[in-house]
Amino acid sequence: MVVLDPNTGHMLFEGNCNPENVIDFMQPVERWIDDCLNNIGYIADELVVDFRFRYYNTASYKYFLRLLKKIKTLIDANKRITFLWYYENDDEDGKEAGEDLFELAEIPDDDFELIEMED
Repeated sequence: MVVLDPNTGHMLFEGNCNPENVIDFMQPVERWIDDCLNNIGYIADELVVDFRFRYYNTASYKYFLRLLKKIKTLIDANKRITFLWYYENDDEDGKEAGEDLFELAEIPDDDFELIEMED
């Protein structure tokens, strides 16, 4: 599930993400982000970007990185962005994947949070 709402400042990516063609699946999301970047005045001043995956494939993960780098540019437009990465309890690999993703996207430590999900 993908929810993109510039009025409330909430972006949610949730569930299993393993599309057969990740580009076809993610391009509408990327176009939406590009539209937001071109119309910054219509975006809430504070944004929350939630990643709540049970599963994602490598191609999706790489595309998340691409999207994060785009979203991060909103910080330069004086938008406050909080990135939340949820991982299943006792899933150290899931936690590390979030840490690595935010590090690769050069998201400052103060702008993301890793949250353990209960079963």
